[in-house]
Order: sequence, then structure tokens, then C-alpha cells
Amino acid sequence: MCSYSHSMKLSVSVAMLALLLSVQVAANTWQRVGESQLRVIFWHVYDAEFFTYSGAYKNLNEPARLLITYRRSVKAKDLAKETQQQWQNLGFVTQQDKDWAEALEDIFPDVQAGDQLTFTLNADQSALLEYNNESGHEFPAAKQNQQFLLIWLSDDSAFPEMTKELKGQK
Repeated sequence: MCSYSHSMKLSVSVAMLALLLSVQVAANTWQRVGESQLRVIFWHVYDAEFFTYSGAYKNLNEPARLLITYRRSVKAKDLAKETQQQWQNLGFVTQQDKDWAEALEDIFPDVQAGDQLTFTLNADQSALLEYNNESGHEFPAAKQNQQFLLIWLSDDSAFPEMTKELKGQK
């Protein structure tokens, strides 16, 4: 009787652990908050999708992911220059900001139509840049990781309609 009771308790414990793990995995599944497109004049430059675990945008103190699917070719140096320009417009002008943005020219790939860049901000504020779903550059925890996402998410972004759509406000 004691052996049966022990094995029953063990089975229940294992089932409870499996349930807790499945709930944790489900809680850490990316859910789309919003999506938008960048069109400049008549050019479709890219599609953007923004994700969090909750499916809502509160702030960048939680994990977040931005997926950009390019619809035209863009050189790495142009991506880096545009990042620098957007940061300057947002007031991110410290020497650390400039160094971080300038380093992107060596980190970004040249992209072609159909290529994807995914920027993931982790809970510890480190980040990962992936190219076509392959691991790419890892960024240590730094405020610049949040600032990169603010190009798309700041209320002062260059494209306010896109910002609203990505935040799920439209």
C-alpha cells in the first residue's frame, strides 16, 4: 500500500510539474501587438511586426521583438545611417549612442527583397539581431537596445502612424 501511494504521489507530482512547465512555455510565446508598412512616396520599403509575450505594449522593460521584412534592397551602410539619423531626431546623441549606432554598419547585413531582420530585446535588456531567422549579433544589456526599438515605438518617431499601428493603437 505504501509503495502504491508513493508512486501515485510521484505521478501526480510529475503531472503537476509538466503542467507548470507547459504554462510557462505558453506564457513565453510571442504574440503580435501590431503590424505596419513603411512606404516612402510610391516605394514599399518594408513590413514591420511588433511582438511581446502579453500581446500588448506597455513599455520596453519587458521582452519585445520587432520583425522587419524588407520589400526592396537596402545596403548595410544605409541601414546604419538611417538608424543614426532617427536617433539624432529622437535626441539620442551621447558618445555611447553614436558608437553603438556606428557599429551597426559592421553588424547589419545588406538586405534584399524578402529578407528579414528580427531584433529581440530580452528581459535582462540584452538583445539579439537575427537575419533570416538565423542567430546573428548579440548585444550586451544597454539602454541603446531599447533606444533602437524606440525608432519605431516612440511617440516622437518619424512615422507616427506606423508607431500607432505597431503598438496596436489603430
